[in-house]
Amino acid sequence: MLYQLETSSHLIAGLDDRIVGYLGWIQTTCDIAEAWLKRDAQLQPAFDNIDAVAVTVLATDDRKYVLPLIKHAKTLNPGCSVFWKRHFIDGRLAAKRAVRKKIPVG
Repeated sequence: MLYQLETSSHLIAGLDDRIVGYLGWIQTTCDIAEAWLKRDAQLQPAFDNIDAVAVTVLATDDRKYVLPLIKHAKTLNPGCSVFWKRHFIDGRLAAKRAVRKKIPVG
């Protein structure tokens, strides 16, 4: 989380003077993020050729804030694909998701 604070790679959602959500990410590459998502490889930040962000912290007590936070993070990282895992408190299996950037054809 310190990485996210130092690099301003986070969002805090507020409503009526209270925090309703937090989202933090790591800037990385699609190769690193896909390995993390598919094979539980170690997630590392990238400093060159950044083309992806991996959401590592998303906390909210109301799921209606999840998608808006992810969409806003995507607007702050134009041209990047977004990867995240969702872990459930009740023990259900993790859901793994990705929104890949569109690659121009031609």
